[in-house]
Amino acid sequence: MPFALIFKILCLFSCAALISGAAYANPASEKWTDISTRFDPALGTKACDPEGSLCLELQCAGSGLELLLTSNSGKLHGVGGTAVLSVDQRPMHQFSWQDREGSTWELASDPSLLIDLTRHQHILQTLQYGQGATVQTREALHVITLNGAAAELSRVSQDCSAIMASQLRGIDTFNGRYERLSDEATMNITPGSGEVDIRTYKDSDLVATDLRSGLTDPFLRNMSDDQCEQLCKLTKDCWAYTHNKNTCILKSQAQRVISHRGATSATITGTLYRLPPPPTQGRGTIIDRNTFWRPSDTHDTWLQRLRGAAVSQGGNCQQETNIVKQAISGMTFDIAADNSVVGQPIRVQYKNMTLSQRIPSWLILSSETPARFSGTGFFALTPDAKNPFGLSAGLGRDRALVALAARGAGTDGQIDVVPLRAGQTKVTAQIGVYLRACQNEVVFDLGKIEVETAAAQPRIVLNTPAGRSTFRHLVHIPKYKRAAFVTPRRFLLVDEADGTEILQQSGNQFHLSPTQRFIAVLNNQAWEIYDVIDGA
Repeated sequence: MPFALIFKILCLFSCAALISGAAYANPASEKWTDISTRFDPALGTKACDPEGSLCLELQCAGSGLELLLTSNSGKLHGVGGTAVLSVDQRPMHQFSWQDREGSTWELASDPSLLIDLTRHQHILQTLQYGQGATVQTREALHVITLNGAAAELSRVSQDCSAIMASQLRGIDTFNGRYERLSDEATMNITPGSGEVDIRTYKDSDLVATDLRSGLTDPFLRNMSDDQCEQLCKLTKDCWAYTHNKNTCILKSQAQRVISHRGATSATITGTLYRLPPPPTQGRGTIIDRNTFWRPSDTHDTWLQRLRGAAVSQGGNCQQETNIVKQAISGMTFDIAADNSVVGQPIRVQYKNMTLSQRIPSWLILSSETPARFSGTGFFALTPDAKNPFGLSAGLGRDRALVALAARGAGTDGQIDVVPLRAGQTKVTAQIGVYLRACQNEVVFDLGKIEVETAAAQPRIVLNTPAGRSTFRHLVHIPKYKRAAFVTPRRFLLVDEADGTEILQQSGNQFHLSPTQRFIAVLNNQAWEIYDVIDGA
């Protein structure tokens, strides 16, 4: 066999091996390392190319494991393009991003530059057991070491799995403590003197009653010592804490100090703003990635998953019904509506709401005619919006909801109903309860408000056909019998039936909401929202 042919055959293997080995050659000091620091205790690990211009970073995010393409500088030169991640010369994933203004690509803010590893487990496994990785961008081939990847990726993956599992358990992180404030709607918390003395104990634990513990509460994990200290300062009845392995444990008055290697403890004297425990007791927040919105979702498919995920958090349906019924049995209502006028508030006050259990329930005020609501301690929905958990109470109407089990709902409260049309104003008061364990709804009717609303005083404005001819576009809003005349810098909103002017306002980038209820325009670099019914 000719020597040249022998050399070519051998080179098919040896030269490829030499090229592969050269591509993955990294100094021994380069390896996957823990990204947590004292000030940023994130659960994750990363490795960069030798120049540090591009990195792969594995993080435990709110939805689970994510693999991100990052840079030590936070930016990569070049706008738009793709980057291919390969392991052992086998392409695994292609990152892509759109062209941006300027000459840099902002890595940290681009969702296209991460991989949801809960759906791509094979990429994680390949990185753990591969020999080397590369990221090919338009500008260069970036070599990422896999030295130390097996141990680091396994550590982050296992710890993240434990955190995700704990987030599904709905632990009562406040150990049964609850407190409804006298002014929940505004959360007025009296400040202390601000003078605080902190005494720190290294390699020590404190014997005391745990208020909240990162051993059972996932929200107190991956915290720095400084963050643990600040949280204790802001938590009512917290006078000490222990921080160990990025886990925070808030404690009541410490009884004595004991030795515990690696832990840092502290006692706090003095007062600051103190955040109270939640207003109701019961199972805590859960984070279930199965309830996240998916691109293919409809409201019904998402709602079905949401209700299914909540089943395990519910109690006995009859008992929960009785608890809410008892809590609202003493509620009273007072309506101040002697002279109702369009645009003027009708004040509805309630008293003696005593719910103490964390059961999904809402006070719902709904208006049969268009209305707005003002005040604090509630949220408002328009007729096309869906209720929490798909509750039916008040659907198809303007309505205000007070979440009775949540922060912001006081024992007493008030909501101003602002009628937007003259005539009979009818407002219905109901309590809607969602029973998670049996995926059922219970509605308690509290009463109905009926008042005669007079028209507001008219305003005289100059509005002529010649003036309207200066507007370039006409937008019909048939759902509310309105029309909008629009120019690039101004719009005029009128009643489509008789031409009555409702609003004339400056602003560009005119947008009509999908429900046709609101207009948004950009004015002085800020978005302004207007109600098409009355222009307010």
